[in-house]
Amino acid sequence: MAVVKKSIIKTLCFSFMLGCLAANIGNADTVSATPQSEKGLYYKCSVKSRNFGDAGTIELWMSGGKFKFVKAVKSFHVNLVKNNDGLFLYHTMSNRAGKYAPDSLRYNIMYANPGPVGDVKKFLKDNDAKDLGNVTWEKKKLRAYSYTEKTTGARCKIYIDPKTSYPVRLAIWGTGKNPDIQYNTYNTFNLNATVPTSVYVLPKDLVIRPMPVVPDEKKPGKATDGSKP
Repeated sequence: MAVVKKSIIKTLCFSFMLGCLAANIGNADTVSATPQSEKGLYYKCSVKSRNFGDAGTIELWMSGGKFKFVKAVKSFHVNLVKNNDGLFLYHTMSNRAGKYAPDSLRYNIMYANPGPVGDVKKFLKDNDAKDLGNVTWEKKKLRAYSYTEKTTGARCKIYIDPKTSYPVRLAIWGTGKNPDIQYNTYNTFNLNATVPTSVYVLPKDLVIRPMPVVPDEKKPGKATDGSKP
């Protein structure tokens, strides 16, 4: 009788171990389905305005058809996040977020910053950039190009490091009779960055409301991040 009991106990223990193993395999599949990071683009720029001086920084993470763009001036951060649920705008001084309509132009990251988000040479070619020749800026020998970004109409001049083909500085002209000029100096530009997928997750306490539609957002923009609005 004791031998039978031991046999039953061994069978139960073996079944339990198999169950635990199956559960762990299932959990592993679940984890692998949601990667913690993806390969993509990351850049950070220091920003200055011709009329107003220091204008903080901008940062962009982009991977898998998603992006997060952050404009920071000291402790005040404005966040534009495109994830699988849509496009959202929120800032650090409020727990409210606006969700853009699916046909909003703001899905086009060029409206946040009309500079390259992929291969720089291809970007210049696609925008019919004019080669302005070699220039020296901050004791660096660079190549300058001017272009009008095709999807936004932004007038720009970009300075490229000829050794890396990466951008060093981007000048963006405003509109109007006396337009301001924004100067973005690239501190980092990495096309093979490891982007944590957590950057696309919205804060849990956000209250989300529809973003009001403005006149220039009645027609869908051409997305340049490989996604469609």
